[in-house]
Amino acid sequence: MTTNELFCKSWDAPYKHGEKYKGSYGFWCDSDTLVLSFQQTVQKEDWGENFKCTTVETEAFGNVHKGFYEQFSEIYPLIETELQSYSGLYKRLIVEGWSQGAVLAFMFYEASLVDATCVLYGMPNFLKSKKDAKKWKRKDAIEIRNNCDIFTRLAPWQTKPETQVQSFDTFNLIDAITKIEEKHTSYIYYNGGEI
Repeated sequence: MTTNELFCKSWDAPYKHGEKYKGSYGFWCDSDTLVLSFQQTVQKEDWGENFKCTTVETEAFGNVHKGFYEQFSEIYPLIETELQSYSGLYKRLIVEGWSQGAVLAFMFYEASLVDATCVLYGMPNFLKSKKDAKKWKRKDAIEIRNNCDIFTRLAPWQTKPETQVQSFDTFNLIDAITKIEEKHTSYIYYNGGEI
């Protein structure tokens, strides 16, 4: 499966939502691969969490975006329990997410330390400082980034952990602002190769 095939298939994942903070995740299978997808912003509650841009100090992640952390904390135990129910039923695990979902996917990947491939699309900033980014152990996540996707630059006063970045497109402020949706969904067309 290529990076753009994974991105397209994740749109139809059977997403479940947290009760209070509405973080979304879903498991689905592709042959002998189990995929854990984290959904992008889709509900009005998601937008509320996106705009909680202050950070909270956590032991595992350092100072992290409050809204994303609330969503992650609510759904993490549910995901761990459900993942155990798939034990022995797959040969490979992929953890992936887009936008808000990319942050949740990366938090899960870091916290669980599962043997998986982690693929992140259009991930926004979510850590207070470079000092917090250095606390992250996992440095092998694949981050697919459109350089003209404005959401990958938000919040500009925050940062993100080190990843294996695959970037495409050239930054153009006018395109970034006037073609927001086109640039944020452009991952459909970028083939970063087999995962």
